Amino acid sequence: MRSIFSGQSFWVVGHEKEKKSQIEKKIRDDGGLISPKATRIIIIEPDIKTFKNNHIAEAYKAIEEAEAVDHLSSDCISLAEGWVKRSVERGNMVDRKGYQVKKQDLCNVAFWKGIGAISNDGDIPLAPRDKATLANRYADDDIIDLTEIEETESEDKEEQSDVNANTIQSKTKGLDSVLPRDQAAFDNLIVNLKAQAKRGFEPGGFSKLLKDRHLTIFLVLGSAS
Repeated sequence: MRSIFSGQSFWVVGHEKEKKSQIEKKIRDDGGLISPKATRIIIIEPDIKTFKNNHIAEAYKAIEEAEAVDHLSSDCISLAEGWVKRSVERGNMVDRKGYQVKKQDLCNVAFWKGIGAISNDGDIPLAPRDKATLANRYADDDIIDLTEIEETESEDKEEQSDVNANTIQSKTKGLDSVLPRDQAAFDNLIVNLKAQAKRGFEPGGFSKLLKDRHLTIFLVLGSAS
């Protein structure tokens, strides 16, 4: 029996029972002790499917269990399961840098992908939280980045609000439609609408005008004065 983990106590947390048993066996086979009074807590990687379905309660239970164990021990460290696997591969306990799991990392897909990258490459070029490195390693759809989502939404709003008087979107139901390529008819429509706007509409009159003409049009009329 090897003694990679000799003198070290571990506690494995996570809702995947089969994987949990496998990690515990690796630790025992290499001289480690499984005990709730552990110096190292090993976090099982949550199932990525739970992120997509928003069913992450079990994953949070793992963190709560880890925190409870932490209260029983001093200098307790939470590490990803990849640390155990890599240590067994190397034949010695590898540097814990990059493998430490914080609460905010639990449901961070990029973090767990980074752990996988460390295990596969053997070396740690940069911390797994370095999003630039992860972006080069993995496809964009594998990385959840809320800031990118917010920026995209902001750009969409700006694009929608940037209406040009020469750009028209029209939906037609009859022969009264006016297309942008018919510039003369379009200009005439603008003049007529502005003139009508100056005279004023009864309540609902503008909508009725468009409905009567079987035309839905989005444009900037500017000031009616």
